[in-house]
Amino acid sequence: MAAPFQEAEVMLTDNLRRWFRTLLLTSDLPNETREELRKYTSHRRKADEKKPRTISYELIRSLHRNAGDKGPYLHELLEESEVHLPEVEVYHRNPELEIRIQKLRAEQEQKEYERWTKKHHRKC
Repeated sequence: MAAPFQEAEVMLTDNLRRWFRTLLLTSDLPNETREELRKYTSHRRKADEKKPRTISYELIRSLHRNAGDKGPYLHELLEESEVHLPEVEVYHRNPELEIRIQKLRAEQEQKEYERWTKKHHRKC
């Protein structure tokens, strides 16, 4: 069963917070987007928050796309940020299956070798 998709997270910087404030003042954003942006514009954090504050990369990208040519380039917004990529889950194959695959690969390589040497022996 596949794990649920996890988005990349971006560490919030002052640069991103300033851009969010600008968007809140100048853009026609839906109310739910405005409320979400307000969560990220505050510098105050709760004392029990230990992990760095992050925001979804997809949210930043969609805001940037909707802002159009009015704001800075995306790479400029992310310049000082750290991007936290989700960890890739490694799936291990069944050992019996792995042995069978190796055996089939060896057989295939042997057939190719024999076909190749057969062609070159005729030429000699």
